[in-house]
Amino acid sequence: MEGKMSEDILNLNLWEIKTHEGKEILEELSLKESECSTDDLQKWLAESPQIIDPDTIIIGKDVDGMDLLGLNNEGRLTAIELKIKNSRDGIMQAINYASKMAEKDEIWLFEKYRDKHSKELKEVFANKFRLPLEKINFTHPKIIIVGTEPDEYTARMIRFMNGYGMDINFVTFRYFVAQDGKGFLTRNTIVQAVSMEPPKPTPREVEQKQPPVTTKTTKEIVDILTEFLIKHPLRPFEVPTSRQNYVTYYFRGKVLIFIGLNAENGKCPVRLRFTNLAGLKNGAQEGKLWVEEKLKSFKPELEKEKEMEYKFLLANKDEAKTFLNELDEYLKK
Repeated sequence: MEGKMSEDILNLNLWEIKTHEGKEILEELSLKESECSTDDLQKWLAESPQIIDPDTIIIGKDVDGMDLLGLNNEGRLTAIELKIKNSRDGIMQAINYASKMAEKDEIWLFEKYRDKHSKELKEVFANKFRLPLEKINFTHPKIIIVGTEPDEYTARMIRFMNGYGMDINFVTFRYFVAQDGKGFLTRNTIVQAVSMEPPKPTPREVEQKQPPVTTKTTKEIVDILTEFLIKHPLRPFEVPTSRQNYVTYYFRGKVLIFIGLNAENGKCPVRLRFTNLAGLKNGAQEGKLWVEEKLKSFKPELEKEKEMEYKFLLANKDEAKTFLNELDEYLKK
């Protein structure tokens, strides 16, 4: 078939070196190539991700269309697309899924991992890599195309895209069965992504890297807010965020709170998100009613309607304390 490097079924002969009565002898182990299903390959990679990347944690299988979603030790997402017969289709699908990741955030990722593993991603990451999970890169994911048949067209396309700074690998696995029924996998990296110059930052990233503009009052308000949240009996957890100069706290089932370290017009920005993500399924409508009833005097601005995210500007410490009193009553419901 045109475009295939090889489509032959292999019979692989190996010889195990053993010692018998002081002499080394060779014992033959005959392996015959067998078909491998996508489901089997997906299961094996999910359970043993080290065979594709030793520095990756698998978030889960079938995550928003992706066969496998991972997170590596640098905080970069890894989209893994399995294509047994047509690796070229896998490239476009993987790029499509990876582009969707740029629209996601840390809470979405934490919820996906918790739903699939009943564990906290931050804890698993710290235990595996001995590093804190400080920031997750959603904008420049790593892409791995996995197939069973080497395809020169796929390899050429990936090399071309690597030349433009995209991090894409092409890996193939072949499955063999021994005479005693034991299965074996072999791996071949057809295209390994090369080290490239880092991509130019987007305008949003440039803006985020600007140094914070703070005032004494803003710092005092931030201290009041963070002290309240840290000591709150509901014990929110601090989560990393792609928003530069913000600290973020999450009350499961209630609200996501962004506290801005940058002063805006001399005031401290605070954002409350009542989203319909897992864990906040009832929070959106409840939060909307609470804001409209109890926080109307703070002149809330609905910035993101889909995520139900409101922006507030707190001018002084008294406003911050009043705001927290209302927040405390909401959290106790």
